Amino acid sequence: MAPSIFFLFCTQIVFLILLPTSFADSLCRPDESSTLMEFKQSFRINRTGWRCDYPKVGSWSLDGHGDCCSWDGVKCDEATGHGTGLDLDGSCLFGKVSSDILRLSRLVSLDLS
Repeated sequence: MAPSIFFLFCTQIVFLILLPTSFADSLCRPDESSTLMEFKQSFRINRTGWRCDYPKVGSWSLDGHGDCCSWDGVKCDEATGHGTGLDLDGSCLFGKVSSDILRLSRLVSLDLS
């Protein structure tokens, strides 16, 4: 009986160590979600363009699911949750690029083509 208690104890320790890191890796930072929403508001979407099948920012929302790392076109560092890339190619965005984007201090890639 002692080996099964030891096994159960070891299993619980491993579970407790891995559980917090698995959730933390996928979640974007709340301030970066807000920054991306402000960035989204600085553009207008022109759906009359010839390549405007699906504007990626159209699916971005803080309602219910504020994890910006799961939003279309957003890439995040899995270890830190920082936004590192925006691929908004073909999203039919028109307007001026807002300086809000500068608050994403770890952003290394931006595609607005």
